[in-house]
Amino acid sequence: MPLLVPSLLHGLGQGAAAPVVVLLALEHGASVPQAGLVAATAGLGMLVGDVPSGWIISRLGERRAVAASTLIGVAGAVLSALATRPDLIAVGVALVGLATAVSMVARQNSVVEVVAYSHRGRALSAVAASMRAGLLLGPFLGAALVAAAGPEGGLWLQAAALAVAGALMMCVPDATPRGSGGEGVTMVAVRHARVLTRVGSGAMVLGVCRTCRTAVLPLWAAHIGLDAVATSVVFGIGGAVDLLVSLPAGRALDTIGRVPVAVASTTVFAAGALLLPLANGAVSVAAVSVVLGAANGLSNGLLMTLGADLAPPGDRVAFLGLWRVAHDSGTVVGPLVVAGVTATAGLAAASLASGGLAAAGAVIFARVVPRYLPRRTSDHGDDNRCPAVLPADTIPSTT
Repeated sequence: MPLLVPSLLHGLGQGAAAPVVVLLALEHGASVPQAGLVAATAGLGMLVGDVPSGWIISRLGERRAVAASTLIGVAGAVLSALATRPDLIAVGVALVGLATAVSMVARQNSVVEVVAYSHRGRALSAVAASMRAGLLLGPFLGAALVAAAGPEGGLWLQAAALAVAGALMMCVPDATPRGSGGEGVTMVAVRHARVLTRVGSGAMVLGVCRTCRTAVLPLWAAHIGLDAVATSVVFGIGGAVDLLVSLPAGRALDTIGRVPVAVASTTVFAAGALLLPLANGAVSVAAVSVVLGAANGLSNGLLMTLGADLAPPGDRVAFLGLWRVAHDSGTVVGPLVVAGVTATAGLAAASLASGGLAAAGAVIFARVVPRYLPRRTSDHGDDNRCPAVLPADTIPSTT
């Protein structure tokens, strides 16, 4: 629970803050494109924080790193709530993103440390699912505070959620003691450059697919004439399917294997994106939303599990920070891809391009990942410190 609840609270804060950041920026004089850039600094902050996160955790120790990231995240949320200029709001949002990168690597590392390899996929999917549950609940709880205190209310809720999440994480035993730096981030990047670039390319494609889902689907709904309420309902249906599929997907990671789940999720993403231009009404758009939500749910916990499998035991946190760069690069690039293709060839072309990228991701996962996944026959050969929950001979092959 000290790992699942902080994930829920992080998602809760993010879900409460995301809608109001744009409103606050507009309220303080930003144009619509500028307000969009302010919101995008959250992803940029995470991307900037990914690389040093492993170094910070290994040098300070996990608990000190969590404490520091919590202070930075709370300060960022408070700054955004009190700011009267769009640029200051952007700085606060970026600080929250940077702090989130450190805390997510710390949570992932803690799960890998305490959970047997046979249950790794389920555990990491549960952590990811708890964050997605928070993202679904956040806007509703934030709306109550916004009604009482204005748009700043969502940011105050985020600050409180980050503070409580950090306090709970401090209850977790320190999985990475202070000064356990291993080879360092630069050496890890050089030594594992091939796996980070080859398998990381699939992770980047998945990041692009996820952000294209959140960008293209609402735009297409508006394009065919659905109002804001109908669009929200359609998107909410997909989010509910996403959450429902998440935990079974985690079990599939442990029982069927990493590669089949990775190929399935990207293939379903491709199908949904390719079908979207054919949707011309609320029912058909909702059906595509269900397909895309299922794809997103299938990928829930996938990249964290792959990163944990591929990470060298002595330099795990450094590797995990570098591993996150690939996916977070995709989340930053995704909206730019959608905007660029839409501007030149139209929204339908943007959806088809997303489908093509997802299909390419399925090929990458199918052909590249099995070469690098370690084959383990028991938990005694793994870097976990807890005994296996299942007997060694029941642990599934990762391929």
